[in-house]
Amino acid sequence: MARLRQRAIELHRSQADRPYLQQEHPALKDAWFGWLSGHPALEPFEVVRQRLTPPPVAVTTGRC
Repeated sequence: MARLRQRAIELHRSQADRPYLQQEHPALKDAWFGWLSGHPALEPFEVVRQRLTPPPVAVTTGRC
């Protein structure tokens, strides 16, 4: 996935001047978040849309 992500960044030439998209930055970020979680690498995601109402709850009869 890291190679695919890097290739996608390279294809968006308008983003080439962004310091956070330079070749080494995503790999360092993945290593940092991986270290925090106890893994070699991890890509964090940000929730951009959150459900305002809780999902429906299944009704049980109480019988086993």
